[in-house]
Amino acid sequence: MRDPKDVLNNWETIKITRPDQAEKVAQLCLKYKDRFAQVADAFKCPWWVIAAIHYRESDFDFNTWLANGDPLFHLGVPVKTHHVPKGLGPAINWVEGAALSLKHEGWKPGMDWDIVNALLHLEAYNGWGYLSHGNSPYIWAGTNHYTIGKYSSDGVYSPYMVDSQLGCAAIAKALSQP
Repeated sequence: MRDPKDVLNNWETIKITRPDQAEKVAQLCLKYKDRFAQVADAFKCPWWVIAAIHYRESDFDFNTWLANGDPLFHLGVPVKTHHVPKGLGPAINWVEGAALSLKHEGWKPGMDWDIVNALLHLEAYNGWGYLSHGNSPYIWAGTNHYTIGKYSSDGVYSPYMVDSQLGCAAIAKALSQP
């Protein structure tokens, strides 16, 4: 696990490096806030945590699994996930699929959701593969705490790839600004 002191230091010194993209993503998070809150309320976590995962995993497509962006349906029929985590589901709608995704990761009400723990839970959700490569783009892309390096697919790391999406910390910071 990543050192919480490092996460706190990064949060306290965070600067968004892609402000236009951050504003656009924050607006989309706010647009769908009520849907994210449905899932967040069941887990007693901040709604923006669900929004950040949904953006990262499926670019706000409500026809996909929160777990990995796989389609929820094939020809209108609910289907299981086929990427990691493979075999999750099926689910009858996005909210149910999102809840199954979080339960699969061991999320439950009562977890600590201050900003440091939220970012640690989000990194754990994506996986600890970046520990040996520096800061996770899943968390820090679009901030001064990330520049380069990304897994291009499960288990395949490229030190030269740059993550084009914002990380969860950038989203949280953009949502916290007036």
